Amino acid sequence: MLANSFAIILLSLIVGIPPLVLLFLAIAHGHFDNIGNTADSIFEAEELRYSRPWETRQQAEERMRQHGGLLRNPQQEWERWL
Repeated sequence: MLANSFAIILLSLIVGIPPLVLLFLAIAHGHFDNIGNTADSIFEAEELRYSRPWETRQQAEERMRQHGGLLRNPQQEWERWL
């Protein structure tokens, strides 16, 4: 029983410690300092200006202040994902 417990604990440490070390290194180097811009980086500049039907009015106004006026949505591009 003790040998099995020791093996499980050792294996858990071997598997669990490297990701924790890498996470703390990433935090220390500032990779998580600006999460908002990281989340927006998947969008092209024009896509941040398209109207989004699921947003509240306040969210749309905030996005308009940050990125400019809304553009007309390209119908074919959005329809293919529906």
